[in-house]
Amino acid sequence: MLPGIVSDQEDQDAQRVDIALEAMEDSDFSTAERVLLKVAQRAPGNYQSIVETADAIYVKSWGVDDFSMMADRHTASGDPRPMLALRNAYPRACYYLAFLYIEQGQIAEAGKWLDVGLRLEPDDPRMLLERALVCSEVGDLSGATRLYEKVFGLGESAPVEYRAAALRALGWILADTGELDRAEMCFLESQSLESGNEVADQGLSYVISRRAGGPVRSRMIAVTNHGRIEG
Repeated sequence: MLPGIVSDQEDQDAQRVDIALEAMEDSDFSTAERVLLKVAQRAPGNYQSIVETADAIYVKSWGVDDFSMMADRHTASGDPRPMLALRNAYPRACYYLAFLYIEQGQIAEAGKWLDVGLRLEPDDPRMLLERALVCSEVGDLSGATRLYEKVFGLGESAPVEYRAAALRALGWILADTGELDRAEMCFLESQSLESGNEVADQGLSYVISRRAGGPVRSRMIAVTNHGRIEG
């Protein structure tokens, strides 16, 4: 393929992830899980999602939108080297495998593979959001809070919808634990990033209810980029 940048095995594994995602689209989750697991198990110990050479910058991209955002930032930087997209194999495999495990209620397995994925790409907002959801599921609110804050702290390097989702989820944690002023700020800031979001509106209504002495929800709400609401 491109010696020193991506191996034939990695390129083939990226194609396998594409096949697994097609299986998920067709609701063939057993096939998707089997393929993703095999790819994720081959995740290397030494991994680079961005490889720079004297002549070009190679990005193992999750998709067109991700690459376009990175390419725009690269153009603005003034670097004359071209930025070229490659298929992303192992982080995607870990992420979507964890997604399937969460759907199946296998929270420990999901956390395991998200940790592998975050070792490969420590600042990927999708995996940070999903890992925060796992923390919430097992009652680790401090861990979830730290991860949501990290997503928001990525700034413009993370898509706005992920930062808004992190603020909403953080707002629910804060509201449930009685930090109502901070919760309100999170919901309002999420609305400034992504206006018209019904979950943020619900969060603000919940803050009002809590201030009036209303009960704490029986279960936390956690919102990932998939739009899942756990409540």
